[in-house]
Amino acid sequence: MDGDRDGDGGAADRARLDEDITALGELLGEHPFSPGRPGATAAMADDFAQALDAYDTARRSADRDQRLARRTVEDGRYALARLDARMAGDPLPHRLPLCFFDARHGRAERQVSWRPDGGARRRIAVCAADAVRLADGERPLSAPAPASDPASAAPRTVPTARGAALPLAPGERGRLRDRYSKEQLAWRVGPAGYAVYALLLVLLGAPDLALMGVYVTVVAGTVTGLGAAGTWLTGRALWNIVRRGGRVTAGYLRTEPPGPGRSRWGHVYGYTDPAGKEWTYRRDAEDSTVRPLAERALWLAPGSPKGLYAHVYPYWGVAALLLSAPAFLAGCAALLIVCPGFLLRALFFS
Repeated sequence: MDGDRDGDGGAADRARLDEDITALGELLGEHPFSPGRPGATAAMADDFAQALDAYDTARRSADRDQRLARRTVEDGRYALARLDARMAGDPLPHRLPLCFFDARHGRAERQVSWRPDGGARRRIAVCAADAVRLADGERPLSAPAPASDPASAAPRTVPTARGAALPLAPGERGRLRDRYSKEQLAWRVGPAGYAVYALLLVLLGAPDLALMGVYVTVVAGTVTGLGAAGTWLTGRALWNIVRRGGRVTAGYLRTEPPGPGRSRWGHVYGYTDPAGKEWTYRRDAEDSTVRPLAERALWLAPGSPKGLYAHVYPYWGVAALLLSAPAFLAGCAALLIVCPGFLLRALFFS
């Protein structure tokens, strides 16, 4: 009986999701905006493109990830609300996140004060129904189970509904790797470690080596980093093309206007592999008058950052490897000369 109810609930959720996706598509189809209309701005075109992308993503992900589809439908609605505000000259609408307790409840309508079992009180955004339940002293729908329940106890960094880690309790420091990303730790540990190394050289009577080491480390470190990134990314793409991918034909999907992270117009092409995974490739265009090809021959490299690469990529990719790999090796050699080379010189040849 419980299984039947769960099945009925899942079917009802899917039907409601399909209705929301269809409604978003109808809003897009009936919307009066077009990038070429008088008074259209790049921001308006970007809002409209984001709404189109959200509809396309929701439609394609509804079968495999209803939570993603529901979230992208909300993103599309908000993009259209921004577009309507820009066209009317009104202030942009304020957007609250999805309900803290369950994204299926939809967009939050108010912020309330809430304290989880055994945790600190904080402000969260919730839907109207959960706000009423909290005001009446009841547990919200789909609230996390009390931490005292051993079967449902969760670690301190359980993701919230929006994917962010819970904040540390007052007075709790936590581990460094919990508070910083790997890049942030590298930027803190690297300079601090070299400062200690340079101080050791000064104490050994080699301040000139310490100063020279700063210059060589900055230059060689930059060369090494760029060479390593170029070698890894290019080599990985070429390897995946040879071992796992190959030549494919991608069809035209849409044209995107300039926007955040994009300084030019672009034509987007898509390819679906035999496993059903979808890949996209964006080719820049000077302006909106450049007409896209119906199809493009591209290289598929599964597991690489971009996935699809231009038809000339293998040629200039090999050329990039011939430049980046020697630069990486030369940078490593220079860093070894500084550390431990300078230290050995200060110890035995000063």
